[in-house]
Amino acid sequence: MSGDPGAVVQVAGRRPTRQEVNRRHERTGFVGRRGELAVFRETFARDPEEPDFPFLFHVHGNGGVGKSTLVRQWESTAREQSSVVTAYVDDDVHDVFEAMEAVSARLSKQGHPLKRFDKQLATYRQRRHQAESAVPAPQPDPLAGQAAAPVPAASPSSMVAAQVGLVGLGMVPGVGAFVGAVDPQQVALGADRVRAALTMRLRSHDDVQLVMNPVAALAPVFLEDLAEVAERCERVVLFFDVYERTGPLLDAWLHATVFGEEYGGLPVNVQVVLSGQLPLDTRVWGDRLGQVTSPRRRRARCSPPTGSPTSPAWSWSCGCRGGSRCWSTCWPGATRAGAGAWAIRPRPRSRGS
Repeated sequence: MSGDPGAVVQVAGRRPTRQEVNRRHERTGFVGRRGELAVFRETFARDPEEPDFPFLFHVHGNGGVGKSTLVRQWESTAREQSSVVTAYVDDDVHDVFEAMEAVSARLSKQGHPLKRFDKQLATYRQRRHQAESAVPAPQPDPLAGQAAAPVPAASPSSMVAAQVGLVGLGMVPGVGAFVGAVDPQQVALGADRVRAALTMRLRSHDDVQLVMNPVAALAPVFLEDLAEVAERCERVVLFFDVYERTGPLLDAWLHATVFGEEYGGLPVNVQVVLSGQLPLDTRVWGDRLGQVTSPRRRRARCSPPTGSPTSPAWSWSCGCRGGSRCWSTCWPGATRAGAGAWAIRPRPRSRGS
């Protein structure tokens, strides 16, 4: 059997499928990223209990440089390992619950469902639907356009309770379907009445807490189920791609999951990979950036030029395989002159240089 991981294993009497050939081409043709592939692959030969084990990766750069392709290659590399499961999450998710649900769905397809989490998530959505009808709809102001009596300010504690309630009910902009429908100040003035209405509707105190603060209720169950998967597998790798879009929604939860203790412990053999166009938000990750591994693309330099700089034949063989981009990464002014050969085009000097 061929030792090439990109080789297509052809069964006697059967041609390879187009998908198999495409995968071989993607792997063997993935030039320029081999160093980054090696950095990630090497982690599977290491003990995740080592203090300097790279458990959190972040790949970032401008659009179109191949971040998603690299992440997909990393996922393929992980799947090639014995007893490794992965979950890939992109910008199809719009909140923490959908992110956890996406991880659960992908692990389930590999034979490792998060059953208790799935059940708790279904309960949350059912209770939230019931709770939404218990929240009084905002009434139009009959005195609109007239001078109205001053409205007393809500207490700080009521405002906090109202904000938590709005998050739980999916009413905060960017989270749920009630964007702009409820004024937090109005809800804060009647926070106790809203909580009482939820209690009457849901009956159970646990259900009220589940609706009012769902992340605190669901995240620990998610981690407990994930820990059971990690016990059965050598490694679990979670990929979060297009993170420039999902980061603002997932940052706080992921930071607490990886480094905090409010939701429980993250199994030591779980790796997390983030990929996006932007650097990580220092307001969230600033105290932990030293523990984030950001692999850099390794660029091979051209061999030194030979011949006379004044000669049109002044050329060399390029080792970086950068194609038409070589001039900007290896030797300024280089342009391709022929197969394997490169030549200098004089650059006009700016004044004072």
